[in-house]
Amino acid sequence: MTDALEPLLLIGPGYSARALAKLWAGPVYGTVRSEKSIEMLRQTNISAIPIDDAETLANVVAGAHLVISAPPGPEGCPALQTLGSAAASAASISYLSTTGVYGDLDGGWAMEWSAPNPQSERAQRRLDAERSWQAVNPETRVVRLPGIYGPGRSAFDRLREGSARRIVKPGQVFSRVHVDDIASGLQAWI
Repeated sequence: MTDALEPLLLIGPGYSARALAKLWAGPVYGTVRSEKSIEMLRQTNISAIPIDDAETLANVVAGAHLVISAPPGPEGCPALQTLGSAAASAASISYLSTTGVYGDLDGGWAMEWSAPNPQSERAQRRLDAERSWQAVNPETRVVRLPGIYGPGRSAFDRLREGSARRIVKPGQVFSRVHVDDIASGLQAWI
């Protein structure tokens, strides 16, 4: 069972990861790439660590619960490149991926046991990153998230902003999850 007072390290403290940080009782660290990101994290309970500070990250990851939400680039997952072998010292590893790894199922349903069939470079990168993290620790938790909504990111927000789109496709089913449900699910699972 996870001790909620243990450290949490967020690689890419984006929308979902910041929601988890609000629930976490222990110390929370998050990687940043810019001064702007440091300023944003100062308004939260997340202590900023520059992503290129490999020594500090290696010290923090030891015994921490690691949550990776940063997207992989052409070279692979930036978190894995930065942490290297130090990632294996984490208390747990959770990788936030996407249901996009299932590809176009031509109206079929994707289940967690469905075989991945990425059909874009972005989805293939996510699948490759999932597998890379599972190679670090076979118990890595892979969470394949659908479209995420919540405060500031809803259909109503897009209507107000004038950026809403109407999708007319017979039989179209959307898969969405609220950011707070992601956070509470991660908190319970980590």
